[in-house]
Amino acid sequence: MKKICFALACTSLASLLLACGDDGNKKCDSDYVNGCNDGVYMECVDGLVQKHDSINLDGVYYVCDGNSLKADVSCRDGKFYNNQDDSEAGSVVCGENNVVFVCESNTVSRPGGSTCRDNVVVSCEDGKLSQIQCSEGYVCEEYERGDLVNHGCFKASDVTEGCLDGITALGACGDDVLTFCSRKDASKGKTLRLDCKTYLKDRAEVCMKISDDFGYDCTTVCDDENTPHTLHGTCEDGKLVYCGKQDNKWQTLEWDCAAENLTCGFSKNQYDCI
Repeated sequence: MKKICFALACTSLASLLLACGDDGNKKCDSDYVNGCNDGVYMECVDGLVQKHDSINLDGVYYVCDGNSLKADVSCRDGKFYNNQDDSEAGSVVCGENNVVFVCESNTVSRPGGSTCRDNVVVSCEDGKLSQIQCSEGYVCEEYERGDLVNHGCFKASDVTEGCLDGITALGACGDDVLTFCSRKDASKGKTLRLDCKTYLKDRAEVCMKISDDFGYDCTTVCDDENTPHTLHGTCEDGKLVYCGKQDNKWQTLEWDCAAENLTCGFSKNQYDCI
């Protein structure tokens, strides 16, 4: 079986505080950041720096390639196996930039940043697997929004096979219910509905148009001085203006993009300084 290694670019792991040393006898403190340094994994254990040829994270063995981690696994019969000891590593591992890799039969697929597995939304956060089980009565669905392919839990009753006439991936709003086609190619999609008022436990959102290219979405709105700004943001005189949480309160915030030699524009699913 061919050995498979997936690059894992984790900033926190690759950022090594060299002042702590690398000979296994140097001291390190709580600010030390574990990671790869010239092909060796460096870890702070009981106040001392230790070297490792490999590291086990969530049941998956990783080895260093320069200053980056790679999953040291093989794919066979629908599961990954650690090359270190041939132990099972599950059917999903994390790759570079938090990309999910899935072992299907003897083939590795790369669905992107997340996937649906047995009604669980699986993604990678800081190089580690995150798994969210859809509640009873909910189903995990894949959908396209903007330039991204996403996965989420939807009420089974709010998922309909086929896309309704006039409903596209851009979506539409009705009484703060977002309705959209899960695919840009409507012939391959499903109709998905999301009640913006109730789908989040911590707050109610509203349904509104985000941009001409992205379409409609659920978003949080701040209404300061009768000028609404949303969680998705907007660009005003080169500044990013958006509704964000600060001091435990939702309020309108600004970010001067030009001051950091950046430009305000739409990126993936929101306005940002890019």
